[in-house]
Amino acid sequence: MPEPDWPSSSEVHVPVRERLERLLAATGGLVADIGRQTLATKEGPLSERPHSLTTVLVAGACISAGGDWRAAVWPAAGAECMMAAADLFDDAADVDPVVEGAQHSPGVLLTAAAGMLSLASAAVVRQLLNDMRDAAPDPRELKADVRAGASTVPLAFVGSTGAPPGLSEHELTIWEQQERARIAAGGGLVAAQALAEAERLGAIHVLDELERRGCAVAGLRQLV
Repeated sequence: MPEPDWPSSSEVHVPVRERLERLLAATGGLVADIGRQTLATKEGPLSERPHSLTTVLVAGACISAGGDWRAAVWPAAGAECMMAAADLFDDAADVDPVVEGAQHSPGVLLTAAAGMLSLASAAVVRQLLNDMRDAAPDPRELKADVRAGASTVPLAFVGSTGAPPGLSEHELTIWEQQERARIAAGGGLVAAQALAEAERLGAIHVLDELERRGCAVAGLRQLV
C-alpha cells in the first residue's frame, strides 16, 4: 500500500479550529470564555501557532486506518474539548487560574470543565450525524470493533485532595514540595513512568501490526 500524503499540521488545525469556534460560539458564557482561554494556551488549537498533538494524533489515526483525515475533524475537535476539560479539572484541584491574571474559583472551573465535556459529546454527535448522512451500502467496507481496556493510575496519586484553601504563595510552594515527596515515596513517579513506557511499547506493537497489514503509519511513528 503506497504511503499517503500526510497533511501538514496547519492543514489539519484550520478546520479543527473552525469547529471549536463554532461549538464555543453556540455555547457562550463563561464556559465558552474559559474554554477558549484554555484551548489557546501554549500550542493549543486556538493559539496563534497551533500544533496540538491531540489533533495530529486523531487525524493520523484516521489516515492509518485507511480513511480520509477530513473525517477526523469533528472527532479531533471533541478530543480537544476533552483535553481542555481535563486541564480545567486539574486547575480546580490545584486552585490554579486558567490564565495569568484571571482568577476563577474551583466551582467555576468545575462548571467550565463539565461544559467542555458536554461540547466533546456534541462534537461526537456531529460526526455521527455526518456518518449517517453520508453512509451508503458497501460490502468492501472494513469495519473493526475497538475495545478499550480500563486504565488505572498509581495509588500514590489518589491520596491527593488538592491544596488547602487560603495558603500563601510560600505555603503553597511548601505544600507542593511535600506532595511531590509523598508521591515519590509511594512509588507514584516510578509507576507512572512504567505505565507510560508500557503504553508506548503497546502503541509501537499496534503500529507494527497495522504496517504488517499494509496500513500507512509513518506519521504516527513520529509521535511515539
